[in-house]
Amino acid sequence: MCSFYKFQAMNSVLQEIFENNKPFGGVSVITVDKVTTLYYCNADVDAFNNLFLAVSPNEKIVSRALDSCSGTKSRATITYMLSQAQKLQHKKTQNMQYLLKLCVKTKYIVSHNIAVPDGISNGSPCILKKVIYGQLCEKNSRERIPIRAYVQFEKESTGEKTRQRLQNIIKADGITEKNWTPIQRICRSFSLNENTHIQVTRNQLPLLPSNAQTIHCSQSCTYDNILVFLNKTLSRKLLYTACSRVTSLSGLYLSGIYKKPARATLENDPSLREMTRMRNEAQLHLVH
Repeated sequence: MCSFYKFQAMNSVLQEIFENNKPFGGVSVITVDKVTTLYYCNADVDAFNNLFLAVSPNEKIVSRALDSCSGTKSRATITYMLSQAQKLQHKKTQNMQYLLKLCVKTKYIVSHNIAVPDGISNGSPCILKKVIYGQLCEKNSRERIPIRAYVQFEKESTGEKTRQRLQNIIKADGITEKNWTPIQRICRSFSLNENTHIQVTRNQLPLLPSNAQTIHCSQSCTYDNILVFLNKTLSRKLLYTACSRVTSLSGLYLSGIYKKPARATLENDPSLREMTRMRNEAQLHLVH
């Protein structure tokens, strides 16, 4: 359920965004317990997640990335490249946000393949439980920053080997919950553009807020409740992908104007063309 204080905060933020005093800024608000919202584009996803984190009454922390630059010795170039890297969307920075907003008891996904055999892979859903501060073993670095995030995965078996391997760290952090898994900071490198050999290396926690996701990112997941925001650009395939993420029809919610997608034909559907080709040209002839 949504508390009175969360409704009050949501009302204030929406009124500020839409610059009017109407309840919730004049937009419709739907509240569903433990719902995941699916959008077509990243901009809508980021806006929703930022709004959700802004109105949450839970503890909030901002984890700032530590960036370094290689491929040049020019101080001016390094300063410029690092300042530009801070402005990039996470899709262009190996899914590593410069300012990662952390909020306990909130849904996140792992943004990289951390331990695939252990089930901790890109897109793994989890709930943030606790953030541990500390110092990185870097020269001249005395700043206390978020160095570990403890999360709880949907399946208790996910992260089991990682918890065993890092049991000394878990004990030192004072964590007693058996199914909380530590996610540590990692480093990933990226270029600002294809025409430069200069690379930026980012050190950050590999997590992304996931109360809202794009339909593309949700393809490997299933949820008890989803809210799909309909868009004129949604194709039949995307609409099917979005609506099939839910475990039952009672947990499916649609927002917007539904427009029946065009009927699949051989001309506009490559999957139908391939199925037709296989049916006509690639049938197995079994001999009994």
